[in-house]
Amino acid sequence: MSPGTCGAGSGVSVQPELDPLSGVVTADGAWSRLSILVTPKSSHDGIGPLEGDRLRVRVTAAAGDNAANKAVIRLLSNRLAVPRSSIEVESGQTSRRKLVGFAISADDLRVRLANQLAEQDDEFEQG
Repeated sequence: MSPGTCGAGSGVSVQPELDPLSGVVTADGAWSRLSILVTPKSSHDGIGPLEGDRLRVRVTAAAGDNAANKAVIRLLSNRLAVPRSSIEVESGQTSRRKLVGFAISADDLRVRLANQLAEQDDEFEQG
């Protein structure tokens, strides 16, 4: 694999110096981490936009009884095609600022996030 690409057939090339996701996705061995800012009790579930060094994640669930954390994992799993068992909230369980771990490479996570954010941008422009 050449530098700056993320897997055969992915269709997305990621160059860290040009990648806005490089600030929110970090690598730690086989795991990657995503810095998020959660908005519980939102009117709809959604991912994005980037807000500084965090990715905004909106969930309709309330923050109590770990419901928002479970909703965040469910949303990220569904939108990024990562099994729920491969995602965990590593820090910030009771905070809006969370660090979420994924059992996939940081490059793969960046590609999946970039694709998801691009799809949302397309839907916004069309709708």
